[in-house]
Amino acid sequence: MIDQWVADGASTMVVELHQDYIVRVTNDYLVAEATLEIPPGDAVTLQAATYRLYRGLFNLLHTHPSYNLTRIWNFVPQINLPIPPPAEHADMYQHFNAGRHQAFQECFGNNRQGWTPPAASGMGSADQRLHLTLFATTAKPIFIENRLQTPAAHYSYRYGRTPPLFARGAFVTLDDTPTFLASGTAAIRGEDSCLPDDAEGQLTMALDNLLTLVSAENLLPQGVPCSFKARDIRLLRLYYRHAHDHDKLQRLVQPLTRHRANITLINTAICRPELLAEVEAVFSII
Repeated sequence: MIDQWVADGASTMVVELHQDYIVRVTNDYLVAEATLEIPPGDAVTLQAATYRLYRGLFNLLHTHPSYNLTRIWNFVPQINLPIPPPAEHADMYQHFNAGRHQAFQECFGNNRQGWTPPAASGMGSADQRLHLTLFATTAKPIFIENRLQTPAAHYSYRYGRTPPLFARGAFVTLDDTPTFLASGTAAIRGEDSCLPDDAEGQLTMALDNLLTLVSAENLLPQGVPCSFKARDIRLLRLYYRHAHDHDKLQRLVQPLTRHRANITLINTAICRPELLAEVEAVFSII
């Protein structure tokens, strides 16, 4: 989803190669991509690799102090694979969360005073590679929570001993354009997954959560001076678990194209095994 923005600054782009990372830098944006192969079912290696890549990404940002961490995409191999006792965490995603949590704590502090997690998505990888993409901008982001949902960092132990660390979205002004980057958004109210076994119902609720996230009622109390509507969606990505759901889910999002939304559908696993659909989006007011 970030390639379109980076391409706009391609004439001034600098590409840097680091161990584990490829970094593209323009006058306004920084994009860092990192990939590591994970042996099948090896949760311990996944946790260690997540910690290593996140620490490396944070170190890269320290060498580029003009850029502010805004959003991260995470693609995790075998994301829903259960890991039996005596493992410390119940599945691969929870091991990923533990590695991410450790990196954040070491870099920014244990008590989350003075920092807020960025917008993010956590999806299944198509292969055995852990892949992270970091997007940073010279604009100062405002990280946003959804009034319908518990902040992920406050989830109960039902979702793991170490919570996922991400905000529900990020507001930035890019090239004088008010822009909102929505994190992965699913059929979750409070901290609970809703509408099991109903892919269409889950997508409908996810879209409702998405529009609540960018509404004036949600944004203004959190310091954002504007709000967004469905017509402001520029990019939308729909993740869906089961291939047989493709056509009916595509029909649900197709009306958004009349507002110039560019829509992509991706068949992959989602962070919670009961979730069948999830969306992420970029809104901008033109």
